[in-house]
Amino acid sequence: MKSGDMFLFGKKAGMNSTDKVLANLRLKEIGFVFQAFNLLPSLTAFENVELPMLLAGKPKKERIARVYKLLDRVGMLHRTKSFPAQLSGGGAAAGHYREGTSEPSKTVAHG
Repeated sequence: MKSGDMFLFGKKAGMNSTDKVLANLRLKEIGFVFQAFNLLPSLTAFENVELPMLLAGKPKKERIARVYKLLDRVGMLHRTKSFPAQLSGGGAAAGHYREGTSEPSKTVAHG
C-alpha cells in the first residue's frame, strides 16, 4: 500500500479504479435509500426493487422471495404490480428502498 491508496471493504477504490470495479462496489457493497422517486417508470414496484438483485446475479427464486419480503416490510405488498406513477410519494420512495436488495455492507441515505 502506498500513500493515497484508498480501500473500501477490502478492495482498492480510487481515482485509478476502473468503472467496473467501482460499479461492483456500489452494486454489492453499498445500498442506497433515495428520498426522491428515482424509479424506472416502465417497471412495476416489484421490478424496481428486483433490479439491483438481477444486476448482482442473484438466483431468481432468491430475488422473488427477497422482493416480497422487502415490499412487505414497507407495507407495499399489495402494490407489487403498481407502476411509479400509481404510487404515492412515500410509496414510490419505499418501492425503491434498495437497502437490503443486494445485502450491502453499508447503506447510504440521501435526503
